[in-house]
Amino acid sequence: MAKYYPVFLNIQDKKCVVVGGGNVAWRKACSLKEAGAKVVVVSPDFCPELEKDAGIERIRQKYATGYLKGAALVVASTNDGEVNKRYIPMPLRVEF
Repeated sequence: MAKYYPVFLNIQDKKCVVVGGGNVAWRKACSLKEAGAKVVVVSPDFCPELEKDAGIERIRQKYATGYLKGAALVVASTNDGEVNKRYIPMPLRVEF
């Protein structure tokens, strides 16, 4: 059985970036928003729930590292494993 290491982060008023625009990305964005983060979601397309959420900043573009500037946390939540693993710097990456 896998062992897990719990992590508690104070992300109140900190920029957190979610890369991806699907349902999983929406759930991650909501949990970050509930923790008080300033959430930015980067994706060429967004699921309907993300489109409607007024408390989340959306950038309708393909991922580029420049979007990570100033981010306290980055969540890779795309359906593209190359983006999730290769393009997001390891010290910032959290994959789901």
